[in-house]
Amino acid sequence: RLARADIERVLPHRRPFMFLESVDELEPGRRAVGTLADLREPDFDFLRGHFPDFRVVPGAIIMETLAELLGVAAASGLSEAGNKIGVLVEDKMRYRQMIRPGDVLRLEAEVTAMRRNIGRGNVRALLDGKVATEGEITFALVDKPKEL
Repeated sequence: RLARADIERVLPHRRPFMFLESVDELEPGRRAVGTLADLREPDFDFLRGHFPDFRVVPGAIIMETLAELLGVAAASGLSEAGNKIGVLVEDKMRYRQMIRPGDVLRLEAEVTAMRRNIGRGNVRALLDGKVATEGEITFALVDKPKEL
């Protein structure tokens, strides 16, 4: 199990723009299962504007969290992972259920292709065992800038 501090060794993200809370299962370079952060925490206060009387987690945040999990799965399989960061190239997502702050999501990511520094993976978020979001993400693993 990787806690947030462990994830921060792989990803350059930090709060309030790190939404992955934990990685509960990991097969380096292949797949990962994780958990979305509790978006009711003060770090995520910006969500109170989406929408004030009926808060809904934007699909972009769900997709970002799935991309973070896919990045952990992909980068953890590399010997030079500490020198790389994952960047989004393309996404094809379907949103099937509304997610509210406080919902507990099971996140799944599987690397399906990797060629040089370009990869692709299937991702999905489950709420109460039902698919809430699913899709495919293409990413690139690029050299980490010297300032990181």
